[in-house]
Amino acid sequence: MNGLNAMISVIITAGGIGRRFGGELAKQFVTLNGRPLIYHTIDAFSDHPLVQEIIVSLSEREFDFHSKQIDEEFFNLNLKFVKGGRTRQESVFNALQNCSKDCELCAIHDAVRPFVRHAEITVLAEKAAQYGAAIPVSRVKYTIKEIQGSLVKQTLNRDSIVSVHTPQIFILEKILKYHSLAKKESKIFTDDAGIFEFYNQPVFVVEVPETNIKITEPFDLEIAKLIMKNFIK
Repeated sequence: MNGLNAMISVIITAGGIGRRFGGELAKQFVTLNGRPLIYHTIDAFSDHPLVQEIIVSLSEREFDFHSKQIDEEFFNLNLKFVKGGRTRQESVFNALQNCSKDCELCAIHDAVRPFVRHAEITVLAEKAAQYGAAIPVSRVKYTIKEIQGSLVKQTLNRDSIVSVHTPQIFILEKILKYHSLAKKESKIFTDDAGIFEFYNQPVFVVEVPETNIKITEPFDLEIAKLIMKNFIK
């Protein structure tokens, strides 16, 4: 499979309630430079030449309201909306079943990571087409220690540890297969690459800039404003 010719179905997970962020509004809908955060995230994929469709997973409680608002903002895009499940994993599985069969690749992305760039998407797509799965990572700067209760158990080798970002890109047929297996076997994972790893599938890593942050707390939103002002053109 040639990654440059493989079309991508993008899943944006936006069904969380953002307990750590606080307030009544879920973090993916807070305002960044005058627009809801999720709008900036959709922008990041909207004009990429490999992206054929964008599927947004939304909470059932606010599905009608937010799907209408997003659809009106991006009326010119090939958008789909699905209702999320009880967990992120369930929400992704629901979305996977709605991916177009014309797409060979599937990118799964957090709604609260608005700063992924075209070049990163392209490289991830190329590597996913080659290996089956590719994920963006950044090097860990701090010393990492494993603790037990209030005591240090051991210091980990940070040279072999990375922080994982999204979008994680997969061959669609494979990620659907292994998501289905995980559901059938009641296995729970914190990210989609973890499912691939559990079933002994290779996952290629691509280093990306630390500007690809996940906005989970009010402090992160202030950092996002600085990134948008100084790094995003």
